Amino acid sequence: MNNEWKTKPIELETIPDNIDYIFVVDENGSFGNFKSLVDKYRNGYRLQEVEKYFTLTGILISYEEYINWKNRINEIKNKYWENGCWFNKKKNRSEKIHFHSSDTFSRNPKDPFNIGKESFDSLILDITNAIESTNFKIISSNINIQSLMEKYRTPFDPYTISIEFILERLVLKLTKLDSNTVVIFESRKCKDNIKGDNKVHRKAIEFYSTGKAMYGNMDSLMLNRIKGIYFNPKLNSNNCLESYELIELVDLVTYPIYKSFKSNFEKERKDYKVIESKFDDFPNYKGHGLKIFP
Repeated sequence: MNNEWKTKPIELETIPDNIDYIFVVDENGSFGNFKSLVDKYRNGYRLQEVEKYFTLTGILISYEEYINWKNRINEIKNKYWENGCWFNKKKNRSEKIHFHSSDTFSRNPKDPFNIGKESFDSLILDITNAIESTNFKIISSNINIQSLMEKYRTPFDPYTISIEFILERLVLKLTKLDSNTVVIFESRKCKDNIKGDNKVHRKAIEFYSTGKAMYGNMDSLMLNRIKGIYFNPKLNSNNCLESYELIELVDLVTYPIYKSFKSNFEKERKDYKVIESKFDDFPNYKGHGLKIFP
């Protein structure tokens, strides 16, 4: 592993076998340019629903459990699709099936998940069982952006708060486990836009380089437990017949957290109950594995 990851967002195609854990991160909610949003809000703009909440979730999984998940989820793909692939008409190519929570769990599934109600219900059950039987820990930051702007005259960028929190918790966890990891964010890169990845990369590397966090600073020995920070899409950029199964897993995990957070956990979703015991420091996970701001 070279140090190119320190200078720009790059993809990690193969997990090195000398890595103990993998920490994979995904987000829900979108607010674009936060400073611009704050300025508009101060001038009377009413936030849209998608702008009010932001969730950033990481899952910490051992290398061995990663292999187990990879095998389980590919068995499921092969069960419902030939060779686990489908033909994407828009891109005129065959692609590996890749699970995205908002599509996979839609009430009106579209291609490639329009496989008939009986098969679709069976698919959801198989995915749920696979998640339940996979051992991993969740660290999640959840921010009510409207409340944040109401409470603070100059609020911190939600991404800054979230990245600091989950990486701080990650480093503390790794120190306790005496282990190392690579961090993989889901890439937002497309052909003409890498700004999203650049922004997250900059904030993650700033934490890695300085150890500056909300509740104290990390020393270099603790920070060096992170052996790389990468940005992977759901499909391998060089081979669309391969997917990154851990990116799919964190996507399936963070969505029910985000949806439950939006409703203030008053009516916790069934899919949230599936993952609840996996929060770090469960059963006393609120404020630890699950952080809510402000």
